[in-house]
Amino acid sequence: MPNPDGSLDSNAVSIYETSNGQSLQFDEIDGRGATAALKVTSHATEVSVTAKTLWGGSENCIDLNNECEKVHVDFGTAVIGGKYAISAKTCDFVSFHGHLSGRASQWEINLGSWSDQSSRTQTGTSLVLTAEFYPIRVWVGNAEIPTMDDPAKYKIIGFGRHGAFVRGLVMFLWSIGKKLKLA
Repeated sequence: MPNPDGSLDSNAVSIYETSNGQSLQFDEIDGRGATAALKVTSHATEVSVTAKTLWGGSENCIDLNNECEKVHVDFGTAVIGGKYAISAKTCDFVSFHGHLSGRASQWEINLGSWSDQSSRTQTGTSLVLTAEFYPIRVWVGNAEIPTMDDPAKYKIIGFGRHGAFVRGLVMFLWSIGKKLKLA
C-alpha cells in the first residue's frame, strides 16, 4: 500500500508475527537507502531484537507498527538518517535501550502517531537511551507518557498537559470522518 505521498515503504529487516516469542540478534542492520532499518509489523508479540548497529533509513532506525506488544529492542548505536530514530504506534509494553547517534529531522522518538489501522492509545513504553545530543526529543501523540531512565535527558513534546482531552477530541473527530468516509 503506498504512503500518502505515493512512495512505498522498504525496510532492511522486517519482523512479522511469525517471530512471536523469539529473540533475534544482528550485528548490523543497514537501512540506508530504505525507509527503515528495522520494522516490526502489526501484532508482533514477545519479540526481543538485539543489534550492535542500526543505520537509519529515510524515516526511522526502528519502526514498530500497530498493536505490537511486549517488544524489546536493545541496540549499541542507532545512527539516525531521517525523521525519527524510533517510531511506535498503538503498541503496548515496548522498550528501547541504546545510544542515539545524530539528530533526527523532526524528533528522535515518535510515539502514538495516528493510524488508520488502530485507534488504541499506546501504553507502557520504556526508554533507556543515551545520545550525542540532548535533550532527546520525544513526541507523544496518542500515547501515554513513556517511562524514562532519567527524565532530565528527554523533552516531551506533543499535546502537553491537555493531552488526554486533545487526543480524545482528535480520535472522536477521526471516527466521525471514518463513518462519513472522509478519513
